[in-house]
Amino acid sequence: MKVIFTAQGETADTYIEGVVKKLRNVLTEVYVATSDLAEQQLVFSKGAQRISAIELYKDIKRSKKALETETRRFRDQRQRGTWSDDQLEILREIYKDMVE
Repeated sequence: MKVIFTAQGETADTYIEGVVKKLRNVLTEVYVATSDLAEQQLVFSKGAQRISAIELYKDIKRSKKALETETRRFRDQRQRGTWSDDQLEILREIYKDMVE
């Protein structure tokens, strides 16, 4: 994601249209976040994907939560090693049998 501040005298709409035209090709998907319906229709006609500001906000929140979950899972896995819960239970049983 990249946030752009346009130059003085340049509208955001004009800038967006130029960037979409410049970047859009077979290998690149361009997404424009705007709640302006006219701008959404315009960028869509130029080949860009459009997303409303609220959808972008929700996507960012979902991504942040998924990243936190994955980070926590990775950290937990590192702390206990690569053993699965089933394997750890088997090892506990073996240990109990050995110490009795």
